Amino acid sequence: MNIELLKQSPMFNLSLSSKELFHSNFIDWLITIDNQSMSSLFSNLLKKDFEILQCNREKNNFDLYIDCSGHQQIIIENKFKSIITDQQLAKYSEKLKDHNSQNVLLSLNLTDYERSLANKYSWIAVSYTELCDELQKISF
Repeated sequence: MNIELLKQSPMFNLSLSSKELFHSNFIDWLITIDNQSMSSLFSNLLKKDFEILQCNREKNNFDLYIDCSGHQQIIIENKFKSIITDQQLAKYSEKLKDHNSQNVLLSLNLTDYERSLANKYSWIAVSYTELCDELQKISF
């Protein structure tokens, strides 16, 4: 089978690793196939203009590390099966203190606790519902 066809297949790309990474792989794949539409999505979601250049999975231990123009990054900690802890977010924030990044806590079922932690460390808390609402606006 043609390698290029496999690269275009969402199911192939989503199945590359465990189910725990499935959702991060899907976001990465969407950026790979249409970074312009995903730039608009993140610009709308985060209320700041972004032009995505590339996405990296598990770079520097972050679920998604998205390089953007202007030496900016979007860093996404994806909590699909678990809840972030104060210690974890403090550690990530310290690691990113010298980055020009927009840090995002993406959560399946965003709780008030997660929102307050995100706010405490100047992260943006985003639910999967909000992400899905933005995805529905795109025609890939």
